[in-house]
Amino acid sequence: MTHSHTFGGYAGEQPITRNDLKHATRIVVKMGTSVVSTSGEPALGRIASIVEQVCMLKRQGKEVLLVTSGAVGIGRKRLNKQILLSASLRTHVQGNQQMLALEKKQGAMAAAGQIGLMSLYETLFSLYDVACSQVLVTASDFKTAQNRANMRDTMLNLLELDVVPIVNENDAVSASPDGTVFTDNDSLAALVGGEIEADLLMLLTDVEGLYNKPPYPAWCKDYFGLSS
Repeated sequence: MTHSHTFGGYAGEQPITRNDLKHATRIVVKMGTSVVSTSGEPALGRIASIVEQVCMLKRQGKEVLLVTSGAVGIGRKRLNKQILLSASLRTHVQGNQQMLALEKKQGAMAAAGQIGLMSLYETLFSLYDVACSQVLVTASDFKTAQNRANMRDTMLNLLELDVVPIVNENDAVSASPDGTVFTDNDSLAALVGGEIEADLLMLLTDVEGLYNKPPYPAWCKDYFGLSS
């Protein structure tokens, strides 16, 4: 599909209104951990609803790329269950210690959760005869022009082939001790959107607004409001 920038809202133009969003042809949708999971389990109803709406957009001729969170949270729950199942009564205390140690093993949790998360996406998209593909990225993919070009070409090729790319940070190999490489997947989604020249970036989250600093009730405030 040939992509042309007919979408308004660039610097020097009039601000984008809600009505303008229907003209976006290449869309990045980012789903936060609180959207795709509940207490470490996949939020099946929400994910299924989002997949259905993505497929509706594709039927309208839109190109859609997903950026998903949730692998670490889902993996944590899976590995905790595995620790309990493999622990005997005599090693129950040791099992509890293993659970505490697990919090430092972000890579293992990401690896355990990513496979289940992608399997779920593939199953749901297949119900609508839509193909999807996993794209795992690390900070190094954005550090050089060649790496960025390789990543961008892969994503654009998938979109051209009518496939929905599903992007996530490859925490299994890139997780730092505090569990982050990018600030968060919001930052990753913005970077990906810039690389593929997306018309629209949508952030699906349970955060109630845009803030000028981390949203802690004691000292944060709304940064600005959006109106239609």
